[in-house]
Amino acid sequence: MGSIAPLLNFFKYILTGFIMYGCFIVVERIRPVEEHQPLKDIWFNLRWYVLYSVIAIGLQTLGMSKIIEFAQNKLNAPFISIPTPSNWWQYALAALFYFLVVDFFYYWFHRWQHKRAFLWEQHKFHHSERSLNVTSSRRVHWLEDPFILFFLAIPMGVLFNFNTLALGILDFIEILWLQFIHMNLRLELGWFSRVVTGPQYHRIHHSFKDEHIDKNFSAFFPIWDIIFGTYYHPHKNEFPPTGLHTGETYSNLWTASVLPFKEWTGKPYLGTWLRKNKVVKKKLKMKLVITREESSVAFEELHYRYGITFDVTVLETRLNWSNNLALGFINWTQVKKGLQIQFDSFQPRTNLAIASYLMPADPLQFNFYLSGSCLGRIQDNTLN
Repeated sequence: MGSIAPLLNFFKYILTGFIMYGCFIVVERIRPVEEHQPLKDIWFNLRWYVLYSVIAIGLQTLGMSKIIEFAQNKLNAPFISIPTPSNWWQYALAALFYFLVVDFFYYWFHRWQHKRAFLWEQHKFHHSERSLNVTSSRRVHWLEDPFILFFLAIPMGVLFNFNTLALGILDFIEILWLQFIHMNLRLELGWFSRVVTGPQYHRIHHSFKDEHIDKNFSAFFPIWDIIFGTYYHPHKNEFPPTGLHTGETYSNLWTASVLPFKEWTGKPYLGTWLRKNKVVKKKLKMKLVITREESSVAFEELHYRYGITFDVTVLETRLNWSNNLALGFINWTQVKKGLQIQFDSFQPRTNLAIASYLMPADPLQFNFYLSGSCLGRIQDNTLN
């Protein structure tokens, strides 16, 4: 019996998760934002939940949590101990402080996931969800746990000692809250959205609309978004569609599992390093003339994939915008046939992109295409 006890505990854990999802789904049916979400999307999320749980338990078995103890011992930490609460209101204040600290570290981790290209490749799987619902809360890549260990658990474990609190109960509340804010529920908190997060608040974060990009990173308390300038207050009846603005989605367990690794070994990362160490390159200064009024969404994707920061001025407006577009590599039109362009940097305000061109290369079209339309062109090329 002892040999199958871990397996039974695992099945109990999965069953508990499914029951919790089922209860939230029943509530979603009361007033859903999207009434007919595809069942295949929910079914994929449930299968992913099982896979994620298997890998998470495996990582724990390998002793991942021991890293916190190692850091504490090396640094003679934690530095601050939270006093043991003696009554309910002291416990409530201590719990509130705990969630504020968790949310502070989560806010910055989450924001870096959006602002750092390397981390975005791991996080974009979560944002590829076009049918946002309670099961989306665990639609995150299994690398999330190791990242949270280094970005949240270790810093918190070094700074604070929360062992005087019932951490198991607080962790359970945290899980329930993350499920709550992902719900497919038409629930508006109004002015209270400045105090706590909710389904509408977090749906704004998952929106691919231009005005919602990089907003509402907090998981519990919008105060961190307000302080650090990323708060967006939901308007009445504002429940935007969700997903990546490129239209990409991932509904295969293997594809989702290898997604960040595939991106990290591709052109923008390992591929770039290999080319830089094998090919002699020259510099090319390019002044970009942007030809799309709604180009900021596309440039946001370039920022995610390539780590380039843009501050461009729209000089011409010609083309129409579509939300579901296939975004290719960085290819700009009319440079010179046969040159493969790889960006090194982009100078804000001057609209000068510093790129390397590699020869020989496959003859690619040097256009930045969105749905068959060219986003921008090169003007006033000069070689260094």
